[in-house]
Amino acid sequence: MKPNRKYNQNNAGDCRDTDQKRQQGFTLVETLIAFFILAVGLLAMADMQLTAMNVNTSARRMTEGTSIAKSKLEGLMSLTPADPALSEGSHEETPPAPFSSLKWIVKDSPGGVPNIKLITVTLEWQERTKKEVILRCVKAAVL
Repeated sequence: MKPNRKYNQNNAGDCRDTDQKRQQGFTLVETLIAFFILAVGLLAMADMQLTAMNVNTSARRMTEGTSIAKSKLEGLMSLTPADPALSEGSHEETPPAPFSSLKWIVKDSPGGVPNIKLITVTLEWQERTKKEVILRCVKAAVL
C-alpha cells in the first residue's frame, strides 16, 4: 500500500512533506489584503460612532428645547387673562444657551370664539440647520 503523502526524494535524509513546504505562512499580499479589510471595517465603525454622537446631541437638544418651551407655556397658562404677557400679539424672551430665540404669539378669540386665547410658543436654535419646537395651547378666560 502506498502512502497518501508525497515525499521529497531529492535528498536522502530529507523526508519532509512537500505540501508542508508550500504552507509555511501567509504571503505579503494576503497580509496586506487582511489589513486593508480590517482598516475599512474600523473606519466604518468610527464613522458610525461619530454619527451616533451627533444624533445623540441633537436628541438631547430637542428634549431640552421641548422642556423649556413646555415650561414657558405652562407659565403662560397660569397667568390671568389680563396679564401683559397674554396681550394679543408677539412676545419674545431670551432663552438659555444654546437656544437662540423664545417667542410666543397670543391670538384673542381665534375663529370668532369669545373669551379664548390661542397661545403658540416657539423655541429656535441652530445646529447644522435651523431647528425649532412649536407648542400650542388654548386658554379659556375665566369669567
